Amino acid sequence: MKRVYKRKKNKILNITEETTCLHVYINRSNVIVTLTSLNGHVFCWFSSGTIGLRGFKKGTPIAAQKLATAIESKCKKVNVQRIILITKGCGSTKTIFIRSLLETSLNIIKCIDITSFAFNGCRSKKRRKI
Repeated sequence: MKRVYKRKKNKILNITEETTCLHVYINRSNVIVTLTSLNGHVFCWFSSGTIGLRGFKKGTPIAAQKLATAIESKCKKVNVQRIILITKGCGSTKTIFIRSLLETSLNIIKCIDITSFAFNGCRSKKRRKI
């Protein structure tokens, strides 16, 4: 017998804080955006898949532009005034996402990059001799 699950209804957000954080994780295959409070409580999140893109299109700069417009419309609904932008990841998708976010009507206070990279790291494998 097949189980039937009921989907929970989305709650209406009442954000009382003026300043919120926008965490952006950019990967080769996807872009994930999370709107949180300064303490880290998640209000809402978006990804390239939730907008409707599938496959290799999720990691493209076009997906980043669509995400920026979706974030702008959501922030207008919940009355967010100021944003601290925290990005992680690299590539051309990140620069285009930041540019398209600056073109929107959102007020960005800070832009922080927390991308990690190895200084030396682990010892690499021995080279194969043929």
